[in-house]
Amino acid sequence: MSSALCANCGYTTANGIQLPTTPVPDLIQGARGVYVASESEAQLINDTISSAQADISQLDGEIHRLQALLDDLIHKRDALQTYTYSHAALIAPIGRLPPEILSEIFSQSCQDKQGSRKARLNKVPLLLGSVCSRWRTIALSTAQLW
Repeated sequence: MSSALCANCGYTTANGIQLPTTPVPDLIQGARGVYVASESEAQLINDTISSAQADISQLDGEIHRLQALLDDLIHKRDALQTYTYSHAALIAPIGRLPPEILSEIFSQSCQDKQGSRKARLNKVPLLLGSVCSRWRTIALSTAQLW
């Protein structure tokens, strides 16, 4: 079974499915296992079960359709996020700094407050070079880092 989706409000025929009330409340809440349904009650119970199974099938179809729609929306959002990040990187102010200035900043980052070289100096070029290819090139060409 498929469900129709309203373009205006998003209502589907699956939205109209209500949890049914039992046609045999005395049997359900009463003596379970003790009472055996009559033939007419058994037919009514079978009809109720069939109707509920049809509703379950319809809901499963609607869940599958909505999950596919959600997956598509997530994919589009991720693609737009990547698009946004890649374009924002093109206008980042750090990208306009000349390599010489970045090289000096990198060199300064290797010194402590007294101007001496920090311990673990060998990690600094690796850390700086992991930011982007431009920084990697500048870090590799900055002799003071090595």
